Amino acid sequence: MEYQKACSITLAEGLDLELVKIWDPATGQCVPTLEGHSCSVSSVAWSPDATRLASASYDKTVKIWDPATSQCVSMVEFGGVYDLHFHESNSNLLHTNPGTFDIRTPTISTVLGFASADCSSPIAMGYGLSSNGAWITYKGENLLWLPPEYRPSSSAISGTTVSIGCSSGRILVFMFTDSSSIQ
Repeated sequence: MEYQKACSITLAEGLDLELVKIWDPATGQCVPTLEGHSCSVSSVAWSPDATRLASASYDKTVKIWDPATSQCVSMVEFGGVYDLHFHESNSNLLHTNPGTFDIRTPTISTVLGFASADCSSPIAMGYGLSSNGAWITYKGENLLWLPPEYRPSSSAISGTTVSIGCSSGRILVFMFTDSSSIQ
């Protein structure tokens, strides 16, 4: 179970169920329950302005919710997300261990999986990993192929640095040069 604080009055919990419950700690009452994942929820995060809630699930989806309406407004299909948080000053950027996504830019065909009829798909920003872990990506495009023995069992991405933990115990760190800084 994971709790994350949105503001001084609202909490959300991802249960070992396929749903996210939002609580008002002042009253102890459950306000909306967000349903739509097909497996247990692994992580939840609030946007800094508390207008969006992100949830990651073992069903290999990350969903962005409008807590006021309990509706899914965006979704990306990507396995292995165990860490997610919104950018501190830009609520449109969602950071996850496989990469960063711009959730305000929906697309009909996502670079990472499928586009659902009920949720639009975010656009990949910066560096990331393909959904099968075979590629390091840049803005959703395949950049560097990873041989099977170097594919991630865990990962972390920060800016231009991609860190991969391999099942062999190896840790790989790739530090890319930002193309906008090349003269």
